[in-house]
Amino acid sequence: MKHNTSHKQIKLICISAMFAALVFVATFLVKVPLPVGYVHIGDGIVFLASALLPMPYAMAAAGLGVGLADLCAGYAAYIPVTVLIRVLTVLCFSRKKQMLCLHNVIALAASIVLCAFGYWAFEAVFMYESGIAALAGLPFNIAQSALGAAIYFVVAKTAGKWLKKAVEK
Repeated sequence: MKHNTSHKQIKLICISAMFAALVFVATFLVKVPLPVGYVHIGDGIVFLASALLPMPYAMAAAGLGVGLADLCAGYAAYIPVTVLIRVLTVLCFSRKKQMLCLHNVIALAASIVLCAFGYWAFEAVFMYESGIAALAGLPFNIAQSALGAAIYFVVAKTAGKWLKKAVEK
């Protein structure tokens, strides 16, 4: 019995590491530069990890992936807020049998709000010292998370059952 538990933990660590790498690549390499940062597809991978992995593993994958992407992209000042937002995002999701359940649809909407408000608050207080100036990034943060939500929907609809089985097996 003890062997199965440690085997399962090792498998979850490996899957989490793969998700962290996917989040990094999807955030750092697959991006559209904008005047106030960039829009990337990494949020979609964070959402998938959040629905597939147990909470602490999903938090680690999300935090490591986005933190490393911010560091490598030259946005080191954003690392704390980015990691915090993505870790809080993980808390929104449910790891139920079906990835496309009402709870996770609500979690996607909450994640969009969390991302937009989180970056707005961070920029208003620490970057621009003005809530009005920080509004400039709001549409891009909404678009980024909305793009991630769309990716989540497509992957969950087409490969959700397969992914669930692969992680739980």
